[in-house]
Amino acid sequence: MRGKEDLMSLLLTLVIAVGLIVECTPGVTPAATLVPPTATLVQLTPTVLASTATPKGTPLGHGVIKVVSTSTAPEVPEDWVLVWEKTYTYRDEDGHLVEIRHAEYREPPTVAEIIAYGEELSFEICSESTTWERPAEQEQSAKWWSSGRYAGGNEKVIKYPWTHNFFVVYGSASGEYDITNLSGLWTLPGDVRAKCFEPERHDAIFRLQTAEVWVLLHRVKTIKRVGIYYVIIVEPTEEGVQFVQFARPECHLPLTLYFVTEEGQEIERIVEAESPYWPYPQLIPTSQP
Repeated sequence: MRGKEDLMSLLLTLVIAVGLIVECTPGVTPAATLVPPTATLVQLTPTVLASTATPKGTPLGHGVIKVVSTSTAPEVPEDWVLVWEKTYTYRDEDGHLVEIRHAEYREPPTVAEIIAYGEELSFEICSESTTWERPAEQEQSAKWWSSGRYAGGNEKVIKYPWTHNFFVVYGSASGEYDITNLSGLWTLPGDVRAKCFEPERHDAIFRLQTAEVWVLLHRVKTIKRVGIYYVIIVEPTEEGVQFVQFARPECHLPLTLYFVTEEGQEIERIVEAESPYWPYPQLIPTSQP
């Protein structure tokens, strides 16, 4: 007679998928709207050993080409992403209901895969300056680093915006104030972002429906995405800043944004879940079962 332990044993399935459509379901990280042809998935599926077990749901088929099985639950790499999960209820031989979790994980798409297979997004420059330059470091230090709000603070944190050119903002006045001051953007006219502050725009940023990135000393050419992974293709400029808005996925999850050259060379990467500016730690999913 099989016990509950048998019912809850797991199979490790390595899947080479031709394609996978992933819904942006709350609580589940959408690794892709279209998985590249060679993408590898790890699929955790329940093994039901009791002959009388009757599922109340049926797991979806995934076009499996090759299957490798083991009787122990696998360890999922920390950087792999949960793309789909569902809990099914079974009744064992003793009539007890048992819940078993079905889940799939995949490795993050590469920049090259996002460029090749990703969805191209429209974007809007809600404001820009073509003449902005960072002030002299001595002026920056006297104005902010050595006085007032930031005096005596963590130097690494305070100088981070000075040494980076790409930022994501979330509608927080305090956060935007700090980035403005510490990056050197305080030299811009105060009304330069007036259009970005329009109520509907600001509300969409705050609700994580729209993303807003600040792009210093570069110009945005193209934005492509695969699920929560974005590639933003930029070209360098000697002067200028752009404030750029574009759509986020329907699910409210942190993004990974790659800023790359037109040749695909990565300039900077922002992983929102690891960013000090990300204001929603409760939305960071775990990659482990």
